[in-house]
Amino acid sequence: AAVLAVAAGADLLIIVRDGDNQAQARDALVTALRDGRLDRAQVEAAVRRVLTVKARFGLLDGMRPEPVPCVPPAAP
Repeated sequence: AAVLAVAAGADLLIIVRDGDNQAQARDALVTALRDGRLDRAQVEAAVRRVLTVKARFGLLDGMRPEPVPCVPPAAP
């Protein structure tokens, strides 16, 4: 469901259940990016939009970004 939502244009997913559901959604999204089922540019644009809104409201003030493992591009 997470992959379908992002593919349809969702910028933000709210997963309200336990951490296992969050991990499953994350893993499905990473796999979809690696397999080329999700457009990397679309996801990066969504991340920029979310971070822009957070910055506008001061939600990133004083935060230090944590390194995130890179998802390699899909194989040709």
